[in-house]
Amino acid sequence: MKKSKMKDWFVDFFMALGIGVVVPGLLLLGLPPDDKADDVMWGAWLLVIGLISTLASFIMAVLEEWKGEDE
Repeated sequence: MKKSKMKDWFVDFFMALGIGVVVPGLLLLGLPPDDKADDVMWGAWLLVIGLISTLASFIMAVLEEWKGEDE
C-alpha cells in the first residue's frame, strides 16, 4: 500500500469516527432535562471526542495537501 493511500485511509477513518461520534453526542445532549444527568455527560464526552477526531482528520488532510504541493 502506498504511503499516500495509507494516509488517505487514516483521514477517512478519523472523519468517519468523528462524524459517527458527534451525532450520538448531539442526540444525548438534546434529551429532555428530566432524564438522567449521566446521559448529558456522555453526550458531552462523545461530542468532544468526535470534534477532536474530526479536527485531526482535517489537520492530516491539510498537511498531506501541503506536502503534495512541495513535491
